[in-house]
Amino acid sequence: MTVEKKILRLLIVDDSPDDAELAADALRAAGYMLKTQRVQDMPGMQAALSKGQWDIVVSEHALAQFEAQHALDLVRRTGLDLPLVVLTRKMTDPEVLKIMRAGARDVVFKSQTARLVPVVEREVQVAREHAEHSQTARAIKEIEDKHRALIEGSREAVCYCHDGMHIDANRAYLALFGYESPAELEGVPLLNMLDGSCHTQVKECLRQATRTQEAAQPCEFIAVRKDGTRFPVEIT
Repeated sequence: MTVEKKILRLLIVDDSPDDAELAADALRAAGYMLKTQRVQDMPGMQAALSKGQWDIVVSEHALAQFEAQHALDLVRRTGLDLPLVVLTRKMTDPEVLKIMRAGARDVVFKSQTARLVPVVEREVQVAREHAEHSQTARAIKEIEDKHRALIEGSREAVCYCHDGMHIDANRAYLALFGYESPAELEGVPLLNMLDGSCHTQVKECLRQATRTQEAAQPCEFIAVRKDGTRFPVEIT
């Protein structure tokens, strides 16, 4: 999997300009145009996060006054879905394990900067896919909310069924059949709401709608309330 070669917004946390250039040079050599900023303390990183948009943070593990753990905590507090990769000269295995468990996406040593490129590509791609997924999920929820508001406000009795079982129903449907909440109907077969003499006709009506992918013509049946009373209904 590769990331389209375009501008990469890279926030570098390091107190060494030369070391910061190691990351930038490796990514430029891989074909990226970079927008970079180097910070080395909490105020600098806070300002960078508030004023700019970034694709990834590359941080030294431990600076004199600032550590990768502090950078991770700051990203988390801002609520940004921003991956952080540690780029350092030396770390012990326990330190690597600790920072990875804290949320760092990977640890790369400055003696192996060529490895930084695939790591950054992977994490940027994952972050973009996650952002797209979140955007799609929000759009779906908005549609669902609008649809639910429309159905709930309808005076018509409406239910949702899957494989012949009730999944949900609006207030008008619950009132019509004498139920208190949708939870009472979950898993109840639709045919339970109709008189046995109508079952064959109802099944044919549903099969017809499935075959044509269109709503069947309205049909009249005898429905059964929760208390067992019968009444005529028209189903579409």
